[in-house]
Amino acid sequence: MSVAVIRGTNEKPVASERLAESAAACRNVSGQLFIGYPIVSTPDGPHRIDALLVSPDHGLVVFDLVEGTGCGTWRCGGASARHTARTG
Repeated sequence: MSVAVIRGTNEKPVASERLAESAAACRNVSGQLFIGYPIVSTPDGPHRIDALLVSPDHGLVVFDLVEGTGCGTWRCGGASARHTARTG
């Protein structure tokens, strides 16, 4: 099992690289990790999703990445905070 990483462009290079490294190290996950894709059309213009894992085992998993140490006005919690505590 492995995860293939397909890179687009985004504004969170460090967080994206950490996610790609973590996904590559997962031995029990297979699929494709799209970073900087897909581009979703909205009334306000195009919007990129930070990362999307397409996995036959886990379905679609969407990642909203945080670059840096703070979350701004976004409430940190749940799985994201637990993952940061383990890896950061």
